[in-house]
Amino acid sequence: MKDARVRLICVTAMFAALILVCTMFVKVPVPATTEYIHIGDGVLYLAAALLPFPYAVAASAVGAALADVLGSAAIWAPFTFVIKAVMAVCVSRLCTPGCGRGRMALAGLIAGVINTALYFASSAILYGVAGAAAGIPFNIIQSALAAVIFVVLLPMIRTALAGMLPERR
Repeated sequence: MKDARVRLICVTAMFAALILVCTMFVKVPVPATTEYIHIGDGVLYLAAALLPFPYAVAASAVGAALADVLGSAAIWAPFTFVIKAVMAVCVSRLCTPGCGRGRMALAGLIAGVINTALYFASSAILYGVAGAAAGIPFNIIQSALAAVIFVVLLPMIRTALAGMLPERR
């Protein structure tokens, strides 16, 4: 039992680190805003589908918020922490073990809508509505990219990690 818990904590930390790296370093800056398009959300969706609920939320929120702090965008960290946690809750609840590609796509779509709406609200707080509106198309692109990554990679990663993770309920 203790070994399984330690393994789960280690895999959770690995996902948080992967989300951080894929957010900070695999990105395309958006010239019209202070934002960027990254693939970290795709890894976030994977973590949310593979890890038990509280671990998925922790890995997602911590990994993404740390990317903001370490990437000189600390002002975004509290917003990101909440937004990514909500996205992880959505994917974790919708994409149960054994869910098919249709359910994965639905989870990615809903999480993408959450991402776009909550980052719009956060940007409106920081920069006003006009500044926030400029980021909408780029958040949609990022969310679509994340959903594609998720739908393509989840079946393979689920198979590869089959014996490593506890059963999700």
